[in-house]
Formats: sequence, structure tokens, C-alpha cells
Amino acid sequence: MENTWAAAAVRAEQEKQQEAEQPTMEQRLENAKKHVEATLEKRGYDHAGIKEEHWDFIIQLASERLVKASLGETISVGEITNEHIGFILVGEPMAGKTFLMRLLAVIKAIPSPIGEATLKNDFQTGGMERMFSTYPDLRNRDFSLDDLGALDEVKSYGNGGLIKSILFERYEHWQAGQSCTTFISTNLEGYNDLKESYGIQIANRLANMCAIIPVQGKNKGVSVNKRFFMAEKQDRPK
Repeated sequence: MENTWAAAAVRAEQEKQQEAEQPTMEQRLENAKKHVEATLEKRGYDHAGIKEEHWDFIIQLASERLVKASLGETISVGEITNEHIGFILVGEPMAGKTFLMRLLAVIKAIPSPIGEATLKNDFQTGGMERMFSTYPDLRNRDFSLDDLGALDEVKSYGNGGLIKSILFERYEHWQAGQSCTTFISTNLEGYNDLKESYGIQIANRLANMCAIIPVQGKNKGVSVNKRFFMAEKQDRPK
């Protein structure tokens, strides 16, 4: 009996020591932040065209999402402040919006972006059913949409356009509390352009779901990183 008690005591002490050695949430976030910043710097991303507070938001959001992914479902509500908030990168062409989206996708901070033209082609080939079958995350899971507004609207069902229909549906799932975070890049200039192109309802819904982040100027990293989408092994999750 004494041996059983002794063994139990040893196991309890070992478990206590292992728990004490686990990094805190603050340490996890700090390590993730360093990884995100180091990867973007290594890839040559120039964030001079993004305001400092917006850049800090992107880094924080990416770091939190990496930590959440590493912990799975063990994280408590409230520990990840930006859990369901995405972003919309707005600004002129060649500012580095798609570049940034793909870099964040390389380190698995956001889903790999799908272009509006790709969705349009799938829709024209097989309709909404085929499009949602090809991209199951499009309806009610985390999704990255590249180059919003680059094409004329394609009529889907009712009087709404394809992208409007998708965004309306995503917003309903997001409002219901599902993990349905949206990441977008667009050459539109901001909220007013979104409202003019898609109407006030879509513009307001996007503003609720996402932080609107202007990206200004030409990003010099784009021209020197034409193969930025080819991730090196050390940038991929182990």
C-alpha cells in the first residue's frame, strides 16, 4: 500500500512540475509575435504604407490565431481578444495587400487567399452548389478573399450579386457566433467605396466583421519577392 501511495505522490509531483514548465499565455503570444515579425521581415515585406496601430493589430491578430491553433480547443473564451475579427486591406494596386495575405497564409496565420476571379469561374461553370462544394470554408468557416471588387458582379440568385450573396451568408453565420473570420484584400479605397460598390448593408456588415486597414504607396517587397508564395520548410508548421 505504501508503494502505491509513494508512486501516486511521485506522479503528482511530476505532473505539477510539467504544468509549471508550460509557457504562460503571455509567453506563447510573445513567441508567436516574434515568429510572425521575423517571417515577414525575412520575406522582405515593407509595412511603411500601413499605420503603426494597424500594423500592430495585424501582428497581434496573426499571433493570437497561431496560438489558438496550437492549443486547439483548450483555450478559454476571452483569452484571444481578436478571435473572430478579420481585416480588409484596402488601397491601390501594388501596395502589397496580396503579398501580405499570402505571407500570413504561409505561416498558417490565415487561410490561403482565393481570388474573386477563381470564385467567379467556378460559379459560371457549376453554379453556387459547385462553388461551395469546391470551397466548403466559403460559407461558414475562416476564409480569405483576394482582390474583392476586381470583377463585375455575377448574378447568383435573387437580385444580389455573387459576392454580396456570399458575404451576406457569412455575416449570418458570424453573427450567430460561428468561427467564421473573414480576411479580404481589395483595390477599393475604404468604407465609402465598399458602400458605393456593394451597398450600405454589405459595407456595414464588413465593417462589423473586419478591421478596415488602408495600405498606401507601392510596396518595394513585391517586386523583389515574385516567388513569395513558395514557402520554405522552416516557415511551414512542424
